[in-house]
Amino acid sequence: PFLYFWFRYVFPYRSMVQMYSSREIFNLYVKPSWDIFLGLRFEAFVKRAALSVLKEKNIFVKEAGAYWQNKTQKGPGVQIDLVLDRADGDTHICECKWTAQPVGLGVYKELLNKISLYPHQTQTVHPTIFSLSKPSKALLPLIKEGQLWFYTLEDLYHV
Repeated sequence: PFLYFWFRYVFPYRSMVQMYSSREIFNLYVKPSWDIFLGLRFEAFVKRAALSVLKEKNIFVKEAGAYWQNKTQKGPGVQIDLVLDRADGDTHICECKWTAQPVGLGVYKELLNKISLYPHQTQTVHPTIFSLSKPSKALLPLIKEGQLWFYTLEDLYHV
């Protein structure tokens, strides 16, 4: 993580870092893209942590990675944060959300739409959300009924 930060925010502005205050540098160059930077780092963290979370449940992943398809004449494009193909043939289609707000029904519906656009359907697809924050009350019944797998950052750190 430190090297990502260094090469994104320090190295390109190293002359300015010596001339201006850290507050000025942060406000001008870091703050505008900070949430995007953290979101991308969160996705990378989730990819590693998800394997441990599933392994704790005796679920093993044979392949893990992002998926994207550009828009074509045949259909819309789709970008999926993380696809986990399990050894038992099931698949987790995952959305990673770096937000302090509770994740709501809109994110779940967006995830279901992405699942419908994913071409490699397996016997069972598990919609899965990894988030900095907790789920909204609207998602709790879906989680309880097993229609949605949901993990917070706190959950990932307790593995």
